Amino acid sequence: MSHRRLGSFLQGTGTSLRGPPRGSGKPPLCHPTRPQPMAWPRALSRQAIGSGRGCLSATGRVRLPAERSWGVFPPPRFPPTPFPSSPDTLAPRSLGPYSLYRIATAGGVAERRRWPFKGPVPGAGAARAHCGSALVIMATRGHVQDPNDRRLRPIYDYLDNGNNKLAIQQADKLLKKHKDLHCAKVLKAIGLQRTGKQDDAFALAREVAALEPTDDNSLQALTILYREMHRPELVTKLYEAAVKKVPNSEEYHSHLFMAYARVGEYKKMQQAGMALYKIVPKNPYYFWSVMSLIMQSISAQDENLSKTMFLPLAERMVERMVKEDKIEAEAEVELYYMILERLGKYQEALDVIRGKLGEKLTSELQSRENKCMAMYKKLSRWPECNALSRRLLLKNSDDWQFYLTYFDSIFQLIGEAWTPPAEGEHSLEGEVHYSAEEAVKFIEERILEEAKNTRHLRGPYLAKLELIRRLRHQGWKDDEYKLGDPEELMFQYFKKFGDKPCCFTDLKVFVDLLPASRCTKFINQLLGEVSLTTPTEDKLALPADIKGLQQHLCVVQLTRLLGLYHGMDKDQKLKVVRELMLRYHHGLEFGKSCLKTELQFSDYYCLLAVHVLIDIWLEAGEDRAAWQALILLEEGLTHSPSNAQFKLLLVRIYCLLGAFEPVVDLYSSLDAKHIQHDTIGYLLTRYAESLGQYAAASQACNFALRFFHSNQKDTSEYIIQAYKYGAFEKIPEFIAFRNRLNNSLHFAQVRTERMLLDLLLEANISTSLEESVKSMSLSPEEDDIPWKDLRDNRDLHVFFTWDPKEWDVSEEHKKLSLEEETLWLRIRSLTLRLVSGLPTLSHPTEPKNSDKTTENGVSSRIDIIRSLLQQLEGILDAGKRFVERKIQYPFLGPVPTRMAGFFSSGCCQCQTSSFYLISDIYELDTNGLEDTTEIQERIGNSFESLLEQLREVFSLCKGDILEVQDGHLRTHPSILENLVFFVETISIVLWVTSYCDSVLQPYKLNIQKRKKKKKETNILMPPVFSSFQRYVAGLQLLISSVLENIKGLETLLAALKLEELSLEDSVLSQVFSSVQWIQFVMATLSIIGSSAIIAYTIFQNIMKSPEMRPLLCLSFSDLLLGMCWLLGALLYGTPTANEDTVCYNLQVTGQIFYISSFFYTVNYTWHLYMDLKVKYNQNVYRASTVDCTSRIGWITVVLSSLIPLLLMVPVFCLGNTSECFHNFSQSHRCLLMHSPPPAMAELLPSASTSVCRILYFYGLIVFLASFLFSLLAILVQCQLAFWGSMFSNTGLGWASRQGLKQLAQDRFFPEGCSSVMFQSCWTLFSWQRSWRLIYSQENIILISAMQR
Repeated sequence: MSHRRLGSFLQGTGTSLRGPPRGSGKPPLCHPTRPQPMAWPRALSRQAIGSGRGCLSATGRVRLPAERSWGVFPPPRFPPTPFPSSPDTLAPRSLGPYSLYRIATAGGVAERRRWPFKGPVPGAGAARAHCGSALVIMATRGHVQDPNDRRLRPIYDYLDNGNNKLAIQQADKLLKKHKDLHCAKVLKAIGLQRTGKQDDAFALAREVAALEPTDDNSLQALTILYREMHRPELVTKLYEAAVKKVPNSEEYHSHLFMAYARVGEYKKMQQAGMALYKIVPKNPYYFWSVMSLIMQSISAQDENLSKTMFLPLAERMVERMVKEDKIEAEAEVELYYMILERLGKYQEALDVIRGKLGEKLTSELQSRENKCMAMYKKLSRWPECNALSRRLLLKNSDDWQFYLTYFDSIFQLIGEAWTPPAEGEHSLEGEVHYSAEEAVKFIEERILEEAKNTRHLRGPYLAKLELIRRLRHQGWKDDEYKLGDPEELMFQYFKKFGDKPCCFTDLKVFVDLLPASRCTKFINQLLGEVSLTTPTEDKLALPADIKGLQQHLCVVQLTRLLGLYHGMDKDQKLKVVRELMLRYHHGLEFGKSCLKTELQFSDYYCLLAVHVLIDIWLEAGEDRAAWQALILLEEGLTHSPSNAQFKLLLVRIYCLLGAFEPVVDLYSSLDAKHIQHDTIGYLLTRYAESLGQYAAASQACNFALRFFHSNQKDTSEYIIQAYKYGAFEKIPEFIAFRNRLNNSLHFAQVRTERMLLDLLLEANISTSLEESVKSMSLSPEEDDIPWKDLRDNRDLHVFFTWDPKEWDVSEEHKKLSLEEETLWLRIRSLTLRLVSGLPTLSHPTEPKNSDKTTENGVSSRIDIIRSLLQQLEGILDAGKRFVERKIQYPFLGPVPTRMAGFFSSGCCQCQTSSFYLISDIYELDTNGLEDTTEIQERIGNSFESLLEQLREVFSLCKGDILEVQDGHLRTHPSILENLVFFVETISIVLWVTSYCDSVLQPYKLNIQKRKKKKKETNILMPPVFSSFQRYVAGLQLLISSVLENIKGLETLLAALKLEELSLEDSVLSQVFSSVQWIQFVMATLSIIGSSAIIAYTIFQNIMKSPEMRPLLCLSFSDLLLGMCWLLGALLYGTPTANEDTVCYNLQVTGQIFYISSFFYTVNYTWHLYMDLKVKYNQNVYRASTVDCTSRIGWITVVLSSLIPLLLMVPVFCLGNTSECFHNFSQSHRCLLMHSPPPAMAELLPSASTSVCRILYFYGLIVFLASFLFSLLAILVQCQLAFWGSMFSNTGLGWASRQGLKQLAQDRFFPEGCSSVMFQSCWTLFSWQRSWRLIYSQENIILISAMQR
C-alpha cells in the first residue's frame, strides 16, 4: 500500500548518536537516520491539513492538486539570503528557527527553505535544541576541540551501534579516571535504560540533575534520556536551572522554550519567548511568544476569556511590530491574519491581505487570492467573491474550486436581487455576473476557448453540467434548456475523456440528471462509441487497445452505478460475471510489462465481477457465490499483488466465512502505516478475537496501541518543528489532530479489548487477577474514556463501490454504526471495571463476626460495584433495544459489532448473574451465617440458575463449523463466536467463584474448629456450603464437557485454512497440463495400434481363429480404454455442463476396460504359452496333441468381460446415488482415475462422504488387486516356460522364440511385408500398454504426495 511522507517538516524524531568524522568539515546531522512517515486519513484531511492541501485516504492513495506538490507545508519563497560558509556557522546550532531543507514528495524537486528574516542568522537558537534526538552535537562543537569529546566518542559509537553493554563498560572506565565527568554518567544511564535497568538509570540521572549541570553535552544527554523515559516534564526543570545559572544564554533559553512546548506549558512558553527576545531581539523569538498567546486562547476552556484577553493581547503585540515596520517574513503576516480571523475581525484581516503586508504571501500559488476569497465569504460580500472567482477562472479555466465559488456567488446575488451601481465599477475586484443568463454565457465562452487549446480541459464541460444541476434544483427550466440536454452533454464528455480513468468519477456526480427510463438507452449509446472488435457467435467484442479498454470499463462502471445490474436475475448476473472475467483475462494482455507494484489495466473488471457475485450471495444466500468470489479475488491478486482492493475484499469475505488465518497475512501485506491503524484497523480487530484467534487479536491491538501511544510524543515534535520553521498555522491543526486521536473510538476499543484479553489469558486465579489488575493500573471507580468527545475516525468508504446511491453507505448508516459501537464499548468497559473491582473485595484472613460494623472503605467498594451493575443493566437494556431494530448495513459499509451475538448466545445474562452473585456473597459476608437463611437460599438459587444458564450457553456452542448441504459447503462462524463468548463468560464466573470461595472458606474452617473444640456432632453445616459444593462440581463437569467438545473441533478447525483453496494451484496446473498432453498423445497411439490390429484381423478374415481371439479381445478392450483416455484429456480444463458427473462416470467406465485389459492380457499370455507348449511337443516328440484350450478360452473371455463389470457396479450405483462426484471431484478427475479425495472432503462429517470414501478405497483396491493378479499370472507363466527350457535338452527358450516367430508368420500374417506390419503394430501396442501401467501407478503416488 503506497503512502506519502509529510516531508522533512515532520522529521527530526530519531535517535542517531553518531557524529561526523573529525576533520571532515561536515556539520553533524540534525535529522534522524530514517524518519518515520506520517500518513493522513481521508477523514482528517479537511480538519487536520486544511482544504486544498491534498489528502491521503485509508488505503494510502494520495490525491494532490496539480498545482500543489508539497502536500502539507508549501515552500514559501523567502529572500535569497545565502548560507554562511564558515565551519562554525555550518553547525546545526547556527541554523535559524525557520531553516529547512526539503525535498518535495510529489514532484521530486529539491528546494531550500532559508532564513526568512532580514539581518544576521541567529546563533544557537532552537534548531540545535531539537534537531532530532541526536547526540552528535555533543561530540562536535565546531572548530574548538574539547578533550572530553575525544573521551566520550567511543561511548557514542557503542550507543549508536546498539552495543549498550560495551557503552556501560566504557563509561565505567572513564568515570574511574574522571569522576566529575557528568556526561559519562548520563551516557551510562542511557545504556542502562536501553538494557532494561530503568531504576538504576533514573537514579544516575537524578544524581546528575541535582548538580544542575550547564555543559551542553550533559544537558543534551539528559534530554535524550528523559525522552526515552517518557518524562519530558523533567527536561523543563533541567533547563530552568541552566537558565538561572547562565541567564544570558540564547541557546539555553531556546532549549527551555522547546521543552515547554513538549509539555504544552503555553504560559511559560510565552514568558520564555519574551525573555529570549530581550536577550536577542530577533523576530522569530518575539513571534514565538505571540503564538504561545494564541495557544493559550485555544486551550482556554472559557471562550470569553480567550477573545477578551489572550487574542487581543496577541493582536496588540503584532500591531506594535507593524507600526514599527518590523514585519519581515511571510510567517509573521500569516500569524497576524490568524489572530484577526480568530477575533472575527474579517474586514481588518481583508485589509491586511490586500495591503502591503499581503505582498509577502508568495509561498503558495494564489495564496493571497484564496485568503481574500475566504474573507469575502465570511463578510458575505458576494459581488467581490463573484468577480474574483471569475477573474481567476479567466486565468485558469480548469480550477474546479473557483467554479463552485462562482456559482455560489451568482445564486446568492440572484437571491438578493443585487444590481450593479449606476456609476463606477461593480466591485473592488472588477465586473460582476449577477444573473443566470450571464453564467450560461460565461460557461459557453469557457468551452469555446477550451476548444482552441490543444490540451483538453475537463473543467468547463463539468461546470456546464454543474450549472444545469443547480438550475434544475432552483426550478429554472428555461435557463437549463439553454445549456442543452444533460444526456447529450455527458455523451459528448465521454467522447472526449472516455479513455481517461477519471471519466467515471467525473460523470458519477451527475448521473442523477438522467431519467431512469433513459438509462439503458444512454448506456447503449456509450457502447456505440467504444472501439471494439467485431463480435462472433462464440466470442465477445473485445477492445483492441488500452484506450478502448478504458472506454468500455467506464461504460461498465456506469452500468452498475445506474442500477442495471441490480435488476437482473441470478442467471443473468452469472452471465455478466463470466463476461467480465473473460474481459479481465483479455485485458491482462495489455499489462504484461507492468511491474508487481503496478495495477493491471483490467483489474476493475475482476472487482465488478466479485461485486456481482456478492449480490448473488446476499440476495439468494448461496455460499457458493462467496467461494467463487474468493477464487476470483485470489486469481486477481496473483496478477496484481499490490491491489489493495483485492486484499480488503478478501479480508472481509474470509472473516464473514469464519476463516481468519489468511486474513493476518493479507492485512500485513497491506502495510498499514500510522493513521491507517485507526482508519482501517477495525477490519482486523473486529473479527480476530471473535473467531478465537487470541494471538492475532493481541498483535493487532498492539500495532494500534503502539501508534496511539506514540501520538503524544510525535505530535510534540511536530509542534516544535512548526515553531522552528515558522509554520504557525499548522500548530493548531497538530493540536486538533492529537486530540482527535486521543479521543478516537478505535483507540478506546482496542485498549479495552486488549486489557480484557490480557486478563483472560493471564489471570488464572484470584491472586494473579489481583496482580494483573494492579499492573494495568485499573480502578473500578475511574473511567478514562472521553464519552462525550469520542470521534469515529473509521474510513467507511475504504472499499471501491459502484452501487447506486440508495445502496451505498449513507450518513444515517454512519450514525447508527457509531451508536452501536458506543453501546458495545460501554458494555465492555463496564465489564472490565467490574472484573477489576473483584480484587478490591478480597476477604481478610480472619472471618468477620455477625455483629461487626462494616468498614467505610470496603463499603464504598461494594457500593461502586453495585453502581457499576446498575449502569450495566441500563446499557444492556439500551443494547437490546438497538438489536431489536435489526439494522442492516451495506456489505461494503460499517461492520456490525459483536453485541447481537452477545445477547443471542445468553452470555449477557450469565455475566450479569455472576456479578449480582458478588453482591449477595458480600451481603452474606457482612451479616455472617447466623439469621441469614434467606440470603443463603437466594445464593443457592443463584448457583443453580447460573449453572443452568451456562449449560444453555454451551449447547449453542455445539455443532459443525463446516457442513455440506446439497453438495455445497457452508460455514458456521457463529459457533466459534459463541464458543469465544462462553470462554469469556466461564472465566468471569470462575473469578467470581474464586471470590465466593475466599468468603466461604474461613467460615467453614471456623465451624470445623468449633466442632473440634466443643466436640459437638450436632452442629449443622449451613445450606450455602452444600449449594456451593454442588455448584463447583457442576462447573467441573461442564468444563470437562467443553474441553472434549473443543478437542473434537480441532480437526474441523484445520479446514478453515481457506487460503489454500483456489481454482487451480499454479504448480499443479502446470503438472496437469503436461499430463493432459501426454495422455492425449498416448491415447491416440493406443487407438491407432489397437485399431490396426483389429483392422488387419478383419481384413485377413482370421477373427474366428482360436489363436487370434485373445489378441482381438485384448485389442478391442484397449481401443475402448484409449477412447476413454482421449475423452478425459479433451474434457480436462473445458467447462461443460455436469462436468463432475461426466468425469466420474467416464473414469468408472475406464476402470472397467482397464481391469478387462488386465484379464485379457493374462488370457492372451496363457494362450501364447499353451500354443508354444503344443508347438514344442510337436517339434520335439513328433506327437499329435489334442487342442483342449478352446472351451477354456471361451470361458476366460466371458469372465474377463463380466468380472470387471460386476466389480464396478457398486461404484456406478452408489457413487451416483451419494453424489460422490461432488465430494471428491477435482479439476483433474478426467485425467487421473485414482486421485485421493481433497483434504476438505476428508474432514466433512456426513453420511454421503463416508460412503464415497469407502467407494474410493474399494475402487483403488480392485484396481491394484487386478493389476497384481495379472502381473503375478504373467510371471508364473514366464517361470514355467523358463524352467521348462532348463530341463529340456533341446532348449525351450530358443524353440519358443522360433515357434512364436513361425506362428506369427504362418498364421497371423502373409509372407513378405506382413512381418514388418506385425513388428510395428506389436511394438507400438506393447509400448503404450507398458507405459500406461507405469503412468497410472506413478501418477497415483505423485498426486497423492502433492495434495498431502
